[in-house]
Amino acid sequence: MKIGERLKQGRENLNMTQQQVADIINVSRPTISNWENERSYPDLESIVILSDLYNQSLDELLREDYNVVETITNETKKSKQRKNLILVLLLIFIPLTSYLGYKNWLDLQSVNMRNVNNISMILNGDRLNQDSLALIDIDLDNHFKYSGYYVDTTPEKDVINIQLYQQFTLNKNPETNHIQIEVALPNIDMAKVNEIRLINQTGTEIKTIFVRH
Repeated sequence: MKIGERLKQGRENLNMTQQQVADIINVSRPTISNWENERSYPDLESIVILSDLYNQSLDELLREDYNVVETITNETKKSKQRKNLILVLLLIFIPLTSYLGYKNWLDLQSVNMRNVNNISMILNGDRLNQDSLALIDIDLDNHFKYSGYYVDTTPEKDVINIQLYQQFTLNKNPETNHIQIEVALPNIDMAKVNEIRLINQTGTEIKTIFVRH
């Protein structure tokens, strides 16, 4: 007796319909029909459930059906391989999307190159000093507003970096959101400063504001 016949006999011994068995295993009625007619075979998990339901041991259900055992074994291996592949892809995909999302968030927080119209320096003297100012003209996109700036230096104190911040808002800004920003320089020895740069959140230079010649 083949496995399909044993499955059908087990169901009929319990006076159950194919639909009733299908509801227990959470498959469709045609799936039960295909199993009983050996057009396809149940997976290992379904075999275990059917074994308990029909009160037949796995050995009885699969007896002498070596092809079925081999088919189920191969399908189980393929299923495990697919699950492992999905797990690996998820382990790669989740950190990657998190990184890209964080990078995109950083990019949105800082004013980028296309928003900068003009940059200049007001020295307030014949050379760079504590009273010097960096002037930056920007045009912000709709739904963004200017939220401030941040100034820091390299460890050697020879380069000053300026970051401009913008903030997303639900209120649509005027079509031309033109702003002129005066940036005060940090309290360091200006004689050592060789360059003043406008950078974004990732540290990439947008424009050079000042270079000592």
